[in-house]
Amino acid sequence: MTMWDAVELRQLRAFLAVAEELHFGRAADRLRISQSRVSQLVSTLETIVGEPLFDRNSRRVALTPAGELLRRRVQPAYADLRRAVLDLREASEGVRGELRLGVLLATSGGHLLGEIIRLFESRHPASSVTVVELAWQEPLGPLRRGEVDLTAIRFPIRQPDLTVGPVLATDSRVLAVADDHPLASRRSVSVEDLAGETLAFTPNIPPEIIEDFLPRTTPSGRPIARRPVANPLELLMLVARRELVHATIASLPDYVSHPGVTFVPIADLPPSHAGLVWRTEGETVAIRAFARAARDVVGDRPDTARATPHLRPA
Repeated sequence: MTMWDAVELRQLRAFLAVAEELHFGRAADRLRISQSRVSQLVSTLETIVGEPLFDRNSRRVALTPAGELLRRRVQPAYADLRRAVLDLREASEGVRGELRLGVLLATSGGHLLGEIIRLFESRHPASSVTVVELAWQEPLGPLRRGEVDLTAIRFPIRQPDLTVGPVLATDSRVLAVADDHPLASRRSVSVEDLAGETLAFTPNIPPEIIEDFLPRTTPSGRPIARRPVANPLELLMLVARRELVHATIASLPDYVSHPGVTFVPIADLPPSHAGLVWRTEGETVAIRAFARAARDVVGDRPDTARATPHLRPA
């Protein structure tokens, strides 16, 4: 028996999970097995290859040079193998059953979500889509627990266990302010105008989204304060009372509005994208089919980008 004959796919799967998470506990949660089982699989693989793959102590886990080399070589091959199995399964079984789509605010699904769902269901009559509203307090928790199959959320998303799929909507940036706020009468504002203001944010949103939406300083280096809020209703109420302002997207008032709030374009921030993500290990033929439907609907619709917000009439 050669060394290769002794390697099992589950050992490589455990190794890749730890290599991405750099944490045995999180890798175990992701694989839905015990931490001791993950350690056993990795240790067996290390015995087979004859070298340690991780440097680990009570404070940190890091890849060794051998581990980094194995990760670079194995990861693409493992992804190709998964895709091959899914392709064969799709060809033999087709797409059927319920697909659960979690949506973090309707703005993350965009104006074309209904059309995407109709296209998917027309292509796959044995399957249906159930849309689940997700809470701000735990936007990715239902996805990781398997309560939904994929999630529509604002980008960017940089999570090692998640696959980032197609864009669903693109929006220009706006600032939500009270009707009587000094900035409310402006045709547009810049990030520099936010010095001295307090921006709203939701603590449990992935940090990469927060950093993309809420600059900590202006271009000249002046600080921009932040204040946590619990939900969209509280946020807009605080905006209307001039206790804070909110950097958001131009389509927000299409879905959520509040008396006394005006939306002013932010001239010097790039457009914001929202799209689909799913657990890499939980990818199914149905998820791939829904992603294809999204690309087919959105791909030739450049007008999904909203350039002008709904401003309060002058």
